[in-house]
Amino acid sequence: MTLLRDVTERNQMQEQIRKSDTLQVVGQLAAGIAHEIRNPMTALKGFVQLLESSIQEDHSLYFDIIKSELKRIETIITEFLVLAKPQAVKFEKKNLAAVVKETIDLLNAQALLENIQFELSVSPQLPMVYCEPNQIKQVLINVIKNAIEVTSNGEEFLLKSILQSRTT
Repeated sequence: MTLLRDVTERNQMQEQIRKSDTLQVVGQLAAGIAHEIRNPMTALKGFVQLLESSIQEDHSLYFDIIKSELKRIETIITEFLVLAKPQAVKFEKKNLAAVVKETIDLLNAQALLENIQFELSVSPQLPMVYCEPNQIKQVLINVIKNAIEVTSNGEEFLLKSILQSRTT
C-alpha cells in the first residue's frame, strides 16, 4: 500500500511564514534606524532656526532651501517607518505649479554649479491636482537631477518646464 500526500500547500505556508518573519525584522530595523536619524535632524532644525534669526544679512533663500531639504529628509524617514508600520498615503489638493517651483528652488544651487538655468512657465488655467505632493516632488527631483547629470561638464542649457492645462 502506498500513501501519497501533496505537501505543496504546507511548504508554501512555511515559505510565507519565513517571509513574514523577515519583513518583521526589516520593519523593526527600519524603525530603529529612522528614529536614530530623526533625533539629530531635530537638533539640526533647531540650530538652523537659531542661525536664521541671528544673521543680519538676507540669506532667506538658503535657509528656505535648508529647511525644505530637512523637511524632505523627515519625509523620507517617515516613509522608511512605513516599513515598520504601514500608514495611509495622505492625498490633498495641491497647486502643481507650486510643487514644481519648490522643487526647482531646491535644485537651483546644484544646477548653478553646473551652469544650468531653470525657466518655469506655468499656464494660469492650471487646475489644482489631487495628489501626494512629496511623491510628486520626489519624481520631479529624480527627473531634474538626471537631466543635470547627463549634461556635459560646463555645458550651458535652458531646462524649460511648461505646465499647461488641457480642457476636454
